[in-house]
Amino acid sequence: MPSLPQIRVHANFGDLSPSSHDALVVVYSEFADFCSLQSAGISQAIEAVQPFAKVDKEFGKAVVLVPTAAVGGGRLILSPMGSLADDTDDVRKIADAVKAGVLRAAEAGARRPAICVAQGLPSADEVADADYSRWVEVALLAALDAS
Repeated sequence: MPSLPQIRVHANFGDLSPSSHDALVVVYSEFADFCSLQSAGISQAIEAVQPFAKVDKEFGKAVVLVPTAAVGGGRLILSPMGSLADDTDDVRKIADAVKAGVLRAAEAGARRPAICVAQGLPSADEVADADYSRWVEVALLAALDAS
């Protein structure tokens, strides 16, 4: 019987060791959310995508792999999920973005991707009927579904 993968949840990107993963999947609503991350260790990854963003106005609007030594395994996967503020949006957008990012990581040869959500999620005060309280579990299930 196959064993389940080891799953760790970190509250801060700085807690993540580059040797613990072979790809970093970053999920975000807007590309600017990724570029504004302030966590320790992510600044080099942000710098690695800037040349691509400067020459392609569509960069960051679809799943893309950026080779960079700034993350474990040299694979940075950007996976946009779009807005979470509309009245029809729900946690499935997170699941879809995580699954697409993990699938891209696997296509590139990754076996131990780490997942980073680049911004806070809306609260029920911000969006009527918003329920993002189980987004971590949804993201993990989507990642497992992709593997």
